[in-house]
Amino acid sequence: GTLSDLESTLLFETSKAFFSARTQKDVVEIVMRTGMNFLGAAGASFTSFEEWKSPLSIGSMGEVPSGAYDEWLSRLSHPATRQACRKCRSREAEAGCILNQEISNPYLKVFCLPISEGQREYGLINFFFHFPLAIGESKRKFLRTLSDHSESALRSIRLWERGNSVFQNLESSIARKDFSFYLADLSKKIANEFHFKSVFYWAPENTEY
Repeated sequence: GTLSDLESTLLFETSKAFFSARTQKDVVEIVMRTGMNFLGAAGASFTSFEEWKSPLSIGSMGEVPSGAYDEWLSRLSHPATRQACRKCRSREAEAGCILNQEISNPYLKVFCLPISEGQREYGLINFFFHFPLAIGESKRKFLRTLSDHSESALRSIRLWERGNSVFQNLESSIARKDFSFYLADLSKKIANEFHFKSVFYWAPENTEY
């Protein structure tokens, strides 16, 4: 079915927030807040899958299964947690969940939402509840749509970062007066892209870059 008016409005507001996001961390935190409000969750956290990259430094929001909060928070970035969450396919759990083990709250429920961009899996957003989970198909459809929108936002940020990196490299090349080398490399790329035999460029010798 289609989204309700309330869900459509919430998604519109979330999309505006995505437009203002400047980092992957911003996007994930927007999804955490939106999901908490939409589901009525007591709290939320983020389990990163980025073993070989710098993990997104995201803490938690609201209530989490905290007997010893610092110890529990460090568990989110533990390799065993990442492996267990990556292999988990239920996305719903109770006391047996690795995020809720050895915690003095056996009634806490967990629902997880995957966050990814293309083939890159960032991790899972974990929503915590003090009541039985009742996430019907309508709510799941909204969450899937929210996840799709977050993927678009993450892709836009990645492309912006890539473009910004290219611009900074160009500025650095100009500062080192390597502009002629940059033009030569650019000419080669243009020739390869458009299947030209050669590309000629001209740069006055006295031009200051």
